[in-house]
Amino acid sequence: MLITVDFLEFAVKSCTLDQILDFLNFKTVNFSDGGRFNNNYNKSKILRGFCKIGYDNDKSLFDVYVSLSGSGCRLLEDYNRPYDFNWYDFIFQLSNAFDVSFRRIDIAIDDYTDLLNTHKLWFRYLKKRKKQESC
Repeated sequence: MLITVDFLEFAVKSCTLDQILDFLNFKTVNFSDGGRFNNNYNKSKILRGFCKIGYDNDKSLFDVYVSLSGSGCRLLEDYNRPYDFNWYDFIFQLSNAFDVSFRRIDIAIDDYTDLLNTHKLWFRYLKKRKKQESC
């Protein structure tokens, strides 16, 4: 079974853009400068639309906002691969290093062994839904 994150958004207090880039190992990534981001951040760094980092806020308590689509999550894994990257450790380390608020985490589970028995889970879901509709 393979568990990965396919979308990640988080906001960080008391943090600079350089600190978050260091933490993500994105210092060498060639970001483009962007304009306003997420209505709270005056500036942003963007990488081909799948990695966006807002900073220089004027309305939010959070100093930096990070949004990684599926491709952005794969980039994070690739840039951190030499350190035996895994998502559990990354989220744990992020939580310990910064005052962070997770806004969105999409988790993908690829179950090649049928450990989750998805057919049984799907049947239970349909049965429960049918029962709720008849009430």
